[in-house]
Amino acid sequence: MGTIRLLYDKGLLFNKTQEATDTIQANLATNGWLNAKYGDYEAVRTHGQQLKQQMKDYVDKIYQINKPLKHHFELIAE
Repeated sequence: MGTIRLLYDKGLLFNKTQEATDTIQANLATNGWLNAKYGDYEAVRTHGQQLKQQMKDYVDKIYQINKPLKHHFELIAE
């Protein structure tokens, strides 16, 4: 069972409380997937706002480089 299912079953999905962290830590020894992904979970939990800002910066940079064009189409009835 992965992190999402574990937290969902306990009503803790998208919950950044200590209870959610304790639940995952209690299952680390018995669940290899949780053990492998715990570092990623903690990074998102503790640095979530920084990651959101970083993703926004990447998107803004992509749009700045690509300079997307807006196209305008006019339909003319005959």
